[in-house]
Amino acid sequence: MRVISTSEVIDINDACVGIVSNDPLFTEGVKGLLKLCRSDIAPGTCPVMQSKILFLDLDSLDQSIFEIVRTLTHLSYEQTYRVVFWTTNQHDYTLNFLRTIENASFISKNAQLEPIKKAMQAVLRGEIFISPAIDGMFRESNKPGNISEETFTILDNMMSGVRVKRIAANLQVADKSIYSKMRQFRGRLALMRKSDFLSFIHEIS
Repeated sequence: MRVISTSEVIDINDACVGIVSNDPLFTEGVKGLLKLCRSDIAPGTCPVMQSKILFLDLDSLDQSIFEIVRTLTHLSYEQTYRVVFWTTNQHDYTLNFLRTIENASFISKNAQLEPIKKAMQAVLRGEIFISPAIDGMFRESNKPGNISEETFTILDNMMSGVRVKRIAANLQVADKSIYSKMRQFRGRLALMRKSDFLSFIHEIS
């Protein structure tokens, strides 16, 4: 079973917050902000607070973005986290890929302290928050939603350099089925140029 390793888990009122980052400064910064925010929300006053929240630092991970999205997509209901992605400089096509995680929030680490604090307060209240700078980077695409395991498998093979004919044989489908699924996927993420798709594959791997 795939798992996501947290660098720290913090209980705040009725919520359990997991932090995923290889950057100790980010982890300590988030812990400090949580202390500032926890007094603003009384325990038991908001039902959605009784949940698990996952803060992922996209700038410092020990797992690929691809594996993280794949894992989050297939978590069972009991394991489901409300996910908050933190970033300074991700490409728009990568952000669109992350947006396939249902109800994900996005916080820009480039924002000032007060807007970041308000973003965290919104997340702790159970709201979906997207920093304006990140919202402006989302590409025009089909509406967000989960990616099928078959599409993940095809992408995984492509990132490993496996040719389409071999992928089709392994999945016991026709070559044209693989091409069709990749066209649908690329259209969904607005990856219409081959160069964009190759850059995307490199960035998430």
